[in-house]
Amino acid sequence: MPRVPAATIAAVFGPDSIVAADKPTPLKEKLDQRYRQPLELFPWLMVLLLVILAVENFLANRFYKREPSATDGQDRDIMAS
Repeated sequence: MPRVPAATIAAVFGPDSIVAADKPTPLKEKLDQRYRQPLELFPWLMVLLLVILAVENFLANRFYKREPSATDGQDRDIMAS
């Protein structure tokens, strides 16, 4: 199979898509020099989710408390005996 010309690759994938392999170095090292590593967001999103749920739980317990009624105390006395 014939080699595809660099101009054709650049036309299809963009001008910065070709990495020259002048010296025999590993491909991973060449790519690390050329492109930035992706930013890991999953741990930060999990911490943010934990904080949001903790605040939501605090607000729910603060604003939606049941007020004790007269029958609540009688039900506990019946269940205890």
